[in-house]
Parts: sequence; C-alpha cells; structure tokens
Amino acid sequence: MSGQYPLCRHDECVEVTPDAVRIRKVVLDPGERNRTAARLRKANKS
Repeated sequence: MSGQYPLCRHDECVEVTPDAVRIRKVVLDPGERNRTAARLRKANKS
C-alpha cells in the first residue's frame, strides 16, 4: 500500500476506512506541527 501513495509526506499518515482512504497529518494541531517540524530540522542539522 505504501507504494500507492508516493505523495504522502513524513508528517502524514494514511487512514483507511471501509468508505474512504484519507491522507492525514500525524499531528493535527498546526502550532504543534510547526514545533515538531522545527525540532526535526534542528535535529537534522546536528
């Protein structure tokens, strides 16, 4: 299934239900998403 969604980014997940397949953000709160992204950028620079 992972090969079917090449546009799914590292901060997203695939939600599969009987009625639909959705790509969702792992962290739903926009502020928390920004903090998480900043922490990842900082960790990758080290």
